[in-house]
Amino acid sequence: IDIDPGSIVDASANVKNSIFKDNIEVFETDVLAYQPNCTFDAILSNPPFFIHALPSPHAHKNQSKHIDATFVYSFLNKAHTLLKDNGRLSIWVAADT
Repeated sequence: IDIDPGSIVDASANVKNSIFKDNIEVFETDVLAYQPNCTFDAILSNPPFFIHALPSPHAHKNQSKHIDATFVYSFLNKAHTLLKDNGRLSIWVAADT
């Protein structure tokens, strides 16, 4: 799930070349708006992680690269609703955030 069209293109190409391609789907949407009809065993995420970095002059880059505390809280709540009772959330974040 990503809101950035370029990231969707890259992810789709990676999935196409993956041995797991039959088990992976790519969605272009805001994760907070995502409404699947199932729950998941695991969620792996590399969310926007720039908190105090200089914003880009391009709004779409800011949306896909920068976060605030409100997003973090909303994302964690959303992940909780998407996970099975014993599901796991793994988040990759940059060390300098």
